[in-house]
Amino acid sequence: MDIQQLLLFFLASLGLGLSLFFSFVLLRWKGPRQQANRLLGLLLLFLSIRITKSVFYHFVELPLIIKNLGLAANLAVAPLLYLYGRALVNANWKWTRSQLFHFIPALLYVILSPVLPNGPLAVEWQWLYPLVLAQSFIYAGLSLNLGYRFLQEDQLAQKWYLSISWGLVTLWGMYLAIFLNWIPIYLMGALSFSLLMGIWLVLGWRKKDVFSGWRQKRYQASVLKPGQGKKVLAQIHALFEEDATYLDPKLSLMSLADRLEIHPKQLSQAINEGTVYNFIQFINTYRIQHAQQLLLDPNRSSEKIIAIALDSGFGSLSTFNAVFKQLTHMTPSAFRKAEV
Repeated sequence: MDIQQLLLFFLASLGLGLSLFFSFVLLRWKGPRQQANRLLGLLLLFLSIRITKSVFYHFVELPLIIKNLGLAANLAVAPLLYLYGRALVNANWKWTRSQLFHFIPALLYVILSPVLPNGPLAVEWQWLYPLVLAQSFIYAGLSLNLGYRFLQEDQLAQKWYLSISWGLVTLWGMYLAIFLNWIPIYLMGALSFSLLMGIWLVLGWRKKDVFSGWRQKRYQASVLKPGQGKKVLAQIHALFEEDATYLDPKLSLMSLADRLEIHPKQLSQAINEGTVYNFIQFINTYRIQHAQQLLLDPNRSSEKIIAIALDSGFGSLSTFNAVFKQLTHMTPSAFRKAEV
């Protein structure tokens, strides 16, 4: 291996080393956001496996099973990105056996790794690899939707999560371009990952509170006096019981603060410290409870789900379905049938 090839190997492996190191740190994490951090650790671990295959594939001929295990790891990265986002959105998110459903493609690829074709000479490769990339982009879309729609109140976590999501979209886009021969150098995928890990390292250092429950530090210079948060929460509950303000689809942190005649920061702090939710999640808990009552109402049993969604304060059916399933672990239709 000449000096030029040695330099390429070093640069391509740089991101791999960083990824493995932070994967080890996050998998051993104990304390706040342990579930989310360990999911991120697994994501980086499987991503490291994927990139390891890319690095060595450029320099040596790899056995078929090793090449396919690299793709199996990629099939695990995409759902881990989505589940990591869910753990950031919901502080009470827990791993359940049902989550294993997301990893069926990766498991099948592991089982079939000794026989699945891998390489441009195989005809099946022309549709098999695009399917692997398609799975990545589908989960990336779900993850971006999660970040933009459900992390609005957690701006620190939102920026961090979106940086990871868009970074992986870029990486998978790079591999797609290599597959289509738009980029003739296969090692560009691993080199891009090294650059990506450098960017994540800088962002992770700047936003390090996202790993350790940043809300606790956010309010060290509190705008609320001790015990005042409980009073604010009591005011909110009283207001909601009195006129169901939460049903207004245009309800915002600012407008609710105006109704309570307090500063928006005080309202946000009271909710964040007194519950496990941010503002939007807190409002949605009320809306979903209202929706459940409507779904159980015999007089509305024939109404479409979208009517229930709109009458519960949601602006769209897709958002309603996503929030309903997140909070109840059932779809609205399943909930209605189960309670009949």
